[in-house]
Amino acid sequence: MAEFQGRERTMQVVGRSVQSLIRQDQFANITVSQSLPQYTDLALNNLLYTAFSATGTYIAPAVAPLTTNAQHMVYNPAGSGKLIVPLACWMMIESGTPAIGGSIWGAITSSAEGTTPTAYTNSTKAGLGHTGTAVGIYDSDVTLDATPQWFMLAAETRLAADVESAGIYVGDMKGLFVVPEDRAFCMSRRDSAAGSTPLYQGGFIWAELTGVAQS
Repeated sequence: MAEFQGRERTMQVVGRSVQSLIRQDQFANITVSQSLPQYTDLALNNLLYTAFSATGTYIAPAVAPLTTNAQHMVYNPAGSGKLIVPLACWMMIESGTPAIGGSIWGAITSSAEGTTPTAYTNSTKAGLGHTGTAVGIYDSDVTLDATPQWFMLAAETRLAADVESAGIYVGDMKGLFVVPEDRAFCMSRRDSAAGSTPLYQGGFIWAELTGVAQS
């Protein structure tokens, strides 16, 4: 009968070709086990963060195809030593009446911006369940230097309404998007028509992992 040894340890980077014991969590589960909910290990290691518009200026949706306006973004500063992995995002109506139907689009910038993004005025940012400080910077209403490759995250087909907090929540991105240093994950809303001056707030949940993206 074959046996193996494991060791409880926190998440950390292991160099290539470095031999190590199979990693176990604090409950002695091999980390590929599904005995813990999906993001519990990230939460236990204080690697989750969240930010949103709060009382900052709310943003009008786009109607035409998206180009260089990033209505909301999480920026990973140069030299952070981290990878940012978005896990959830949302946009909700705060005032006005949207048109029928809308969609949320995402993008990852492919080059550094000439003007470094900064924290959006009156927005909030915090560790999710802990007091750590995120390296990620939440900014809003940013004009990018170049048009990124936009992709649709979610869409809704509800009737036009002025109900506060109606909107779209995109959860469980499954680690599909990884943001290296000096890049940003962008999110913008596009409505089917202009509506009656709708304005939206937005926000993100993301993980910060130690490491650098492979070239």
